[in-house]
Amino acid sequence: MIFHDHQRKLERALKKLEKAKQRGSSAHLDGHEGGEGGRGGGGADLSEDAEYRELLEFENDNLKKQVMCPLLKEKVKSRILIKCGHAFSEAAIAQCIADRNRKCPACRKAFGADDVKPLFLTS
Repeated sequence: MIFHDHQRKLERALKKLEKAKQRGSSAHLDGHEGGEGGRGGGGADLSEDAEYRELLEFENDNLKKQVMCPLLKEKVKSRILIKCGHAFSEAAIAQCIADRNRKCPACRKAFGADDVKPLFLTS
């Protein structure tokens, strides 16, 4: 349920972001970038800038959540459990194996050392 709520928020934010990008590119094409420090149109430009900034921050936070380990929040996901598809940092998986707690921390599905594979995130 939480995943679906987050997914809906993300979809709404992405739609708003796309609209903001379109407004920004059409203003650029029309030559209305707001000459005085980018704020030439008054209050509407300020609210659009704030909304755009908020959307970018939301998208950035969402991307960080997808990349960072849910157990060791300061570590990047670098290992994947192929039996269930969940990903964690190398340190988190190593700790599970060292503690002989060979169950996925997310879904509790059992895994062996052979089920841990490197995860490569590319851009």
